[in-house]
Amino acid sequence: MNYSRQNELFRQWSRDYQGILAKVARSFAEAADRDDLMQELLLSLWNALPAFRAESSPSTFVYRVACNCALTWQRSVRRRQDRFGFLEHDPPAPAAGDSSRIEALYSAVRELSDADRALVLLYLDEVPYRDMAQILGLTESNIGVRLNRIRRRLAESMTGETK
Repeated sequence: MNYSRQNELFRQWSRDYQGILAKVARSFAEAADRDDLMQELLLSLWNALPAFRAESSPSTFVYRVACNCALTWQRSVRRRQDRFGFLEHDPPAPAAGDSSRIEALYSAVRELSDADRALVLLYLDEVPYRDMAQILGLTESNIGVRLNRIRRRLAESMTGETK
Protein backbone atom coordinates (compact mmCIF):
# COMPACT_ATOMS: atom_id res chain seq x y z
CA MET A 1 0.00 0.00 0.00
CA ASN A 2 1.45 3.35 -0.96
CA TYR A 3 1.68 6.24 1.49
CA SER A 4 -1.08 8.24 -0.20
CA ARG A 5 -3.57 5.35 0.01
CA GLN A 6 -2.55 4.60 3.61
CA ASN A 7 -3.07 8.26 4.54
CA GLU A 8 -6.46 8.34 2.81
CA LEU A 9 -7.66 5.17 4.53
CA PHE A 10 -6.38 6.32 7.91
CA ARG A 11 -8.23 9.63 7.67
CA GLN A 12 -11.44 7.93 6.58
CA TRP A 13 -11.32 5.07 9.10
CA SER A 14 -10.24 7.20 12.04
CA ARG A 15 -13.30 9.36 11.32
CA ASP A 16 -15.74 6.55 10.45
CA TYR A 17 -14.72 4.26 13.31
CA GLN A 18 -14.05 6.91 15.95
CA GLY A 19 -16.89 5.43 18.01
CA ILE A 20 -15.28 1.99 18.03
CA LEU A 21 -11.93 3.44 19.07
CA ALA A 22 -13.53 5.56 21.81
CA LYS A 23 -15.42 2.56 23.22
CA VAL A 24 -12.27 0.50 23.34
CA ALA A 25 -10.40 3.33 25.06
CA ARG A 26 -13.20 3.87 27.56
CA SER A 27 -13.42 0.18 28.37
CA PHE A 28 -9.71 -0.39 28.85
CA ALA A 29 -8.61 2.87 30.49
CA GLU A 30 -9.58 5.05 33.39
CA ALA A 31 -10.55 8.62 32.48
CA ALA A 32 -7.04 9.97 33.14
CA ASP A 33 -5.46 7.52 30.68
CA ARG A 34 -8.04 7.47 27.86
CA ASP A 35 -6.34 10.08 25.71
CA ASP A 36 -3.05 8.17 25.95
CA LEU A 37 -4.73 4.92 24.94
CA MET A 38 -6.60 6.65 22.11
CA GLN A 39 -3.27 7.87 20.73
CA GLU A 40 -1.93 4.31 20.91
CA LEU A 41 -5.03 3.00 19.13
CA LEU A 42 -4.65 5.52 16.32
CA LEU A 43 -0.94 4.79 15.96
CA SER A 44 -1.65 1.04 15.83
CA LEU A 45 -4.33 1.58 13.22
CA TRP A 46 -1.90 3.61 11.09
CA ASN A 47 0.79 0.95 11.38
CA ALA A 48 -1.64 -1.89 10.65
CA LEU A 49 -3.23 -0.39 7.53
CA PRO A 50 -0.70 -1.91 5.09
CA ALA A 51 -1.71 -5.36 6.41
CA PHE A 52 -5.39 -4.86 5.48
CA ARG A 53 -6.25 -7.26 2.68
CA ALA A 54 -10.05 -6.78 2.55
CA GLU A 55 -10.58 -10.36 3.72
CA SER A 56 -12.83 -8.94 6.45
CA SER A 57 -14.85 -5.76 6.75
CA PRO A 58 -12.99 -2.59 7.68
CA SER A 59 -14.86 -2.41 11.02
CA THR A 60 -13.76 -5.96 11.88
CA PHE A 61 -10.19 -5.03 11.04
CA VAL A 62 -10.37 -1.85 13.15
CA TYR A 63 -11.83 -3.80 16.08
CA ARG A 64 -9.10 -6.41 15.85
CA VAL A 65 -6.34 -3.81 15.74
CA ALA A 66 -7.91 -1.76 18.55
CA CYS A 67 -8.54 -4.75 20.82
CA ASN A 68 -5.04 -6.12 20.31
CA CYS A 69 -3.52 -2.70 20.97
CA ALA A 70 -5.65 -2.16 24.09
CA LEU A 71 -4.70 -5.59 25.45
CA THR A 72 -1.01 -4.83 24.93
CA TRP A 73 -1.43 -1.40 26.47
CA GLN A 74 -3.26 -2.90 29.47
CA ARG A 75 -0.39 -5.35 30.09
CA SER A 76 2.11 -2.48 30.06
CA VAL A 77 -0.05 -0.52 32.52
CA ARG A 78 -0.18 -3.53 34.84
CA ARG A 79 3.60 -3.91 34.70
CA ARG A 80 4.00 -0.22 35.58
CA GLN A 81 1.52 -0.55 38.43
CA ASP A 82 3.34 -3.60 39.76
CA ARG A 83 6.57 -1.61 39.81
CA PHE A 84 5.27 1.75 40.94
CA GLY A 85 1.86 1.01 42.45
CA PHE A 86 2.91 2.37 45.82
CA LEU A 87 2.93 5.85 44.24
CA GLU A 88 -0.71 5.61 43.09
CA HIS A 89 -3.55 7.25 44.97
CA ASP A 90 -7.09 5.93 45.22
CA PRO A 91 -9.13 6.96 42.16
CA PRO A 92 -11.83 9.56 42.77
CA ALA A 93 -15.37 8.34 43.38
CA PRO A 94 -17.66 8.50 40.34
CA ALA A 95 -19.60 11.73 40.01
CA ALA A 96 -23.27 11.71 40.93
CA GLY A 97 -25.82 12.32 38.21
CA ASP A 98 -27.23 10.71 35.10
CA SER A 99 -23.88 9.48 33.83
CA SER A 100 -22.98 7.71 37.08
CA ARG A 101 -24.80 4.50 36.11
CA ILE A 102 -23.04 4.41 32.74
CA GLU A 103 -19.70 5.07 34.40
CA ALA A 104 -20.50 2.31 36.93
CA LEU A 105 -21.11 -0.07 34.02
CA TYR A 106 -17.82 0.90 32.36
CA SER A 107 -16.10 0.48 35.71
CA ALA A 108 -17.58 -3.03 36.01
CA VAL A 109 -16.49 -3.78 32.44
CA ARG A 110 -12.94 -2.64 33.29
CA GLU A 111 -12.93 -5.24 36.09
CA LEU A 112 -13.45 -8.06 33.56
CA SER A 113 -10.55 -9.99 32.10
CA ASP A 114 -9.03 -8.45 28.99
CA ALA A 115 -10.60 -11.01 26.67
CA ASP A 116 -14.05 -10.66 28.27
CA ARG A 117 -13.81 -6.87 28.06
CA ALA A 118 -13.09 -7.05 24.35
CA LEU A 119 -16.01 -9.44 23.90
CA VAL A 120 -18.40 -7.05 25.68
CA LEU A 121 -17.36 -4.21 23.39
CA LEU A 122 -18.07 -6.26 20.31
CA TYR A 123 -21.40 -7.41 21.73
CA LEU A 124 -22.51 -3.87 22.58
CA ASP A 125 -21.78 -2.83 19.01
CA GLU A 126 -23.89 -5.75 17.77
CA VAL A 127 -21.01 -7.36 15.92
CA PRO A 128 -22.16 -10.79 14.65
CA TYR A 129 -20.81 -13.84 16.52
CA ARG A 130 -18.99 -14.92 13.35
CA ASP A 131 -17.04 -11.65 13.26
CA MET A 132 -16.44 -11.74 17.02
CA ALA A 133 -14.96 -15.20 16.63
CA GLN A 134 -12.68 -13.97 13.85
CA ILE A 135 -11.54 -10.89 15.79
CA LEU A 136 -10.88 -12.74 19.06
CA GLY A 137 -9.78 -16.12 17.70
CA LEU A 138 -12.59 -18.06 19.44
CA THR A 139 -15.34 -20.34 18.18
CA GLU A 140 -18.85 -18.97 17.73
CA SER A 141 -20.24 -21.37 20.34
CA ASN A 142 -17.59 -20.25 22.82
CA ILE A 143 -18.63 -16.65 22.17
CA GLY A 144 -22.22 -17.45 23.21
CA VAL A 145 -21.21 -19.27 26.39
CA ARG A 146 -18.80 -16.53 27.45
CA LEU A 147 -21.31 -13.76 26.76
CA ASN A 148 -23.92 -15.45 28.97
CA ARG A 149 -21.42 -15.71 31.82
CA ILE A 150 -20.30 -12.12 31.36
CA ARG A 151 -23.88 -10.81 31.34
CA ARG A 152 -24.54 -12.60 34.63
CA ARG A 153 -21.35 -11.23 36.18
CA LEU A 154 -22.09 -7.67 35.08
CA ALA A 155 -25.68 -7.86 36.31
CA GLU A 156 -24.47 -9.10 39.68
CA SER A 157 -21.85 -6.36 39.82
CA MET A 158 -24.37 -3.64 38.98
CA THR A 159 -26.99 -4.84 41.48
CA GLY A 160 -24.53 -5.93 44.15
CA GLU A 161 -26.03 -9.41 44.22
CA THR A 162 -24.21 -12.72 43.90
CA LYS A 163 -25.88 -15.90 42.79
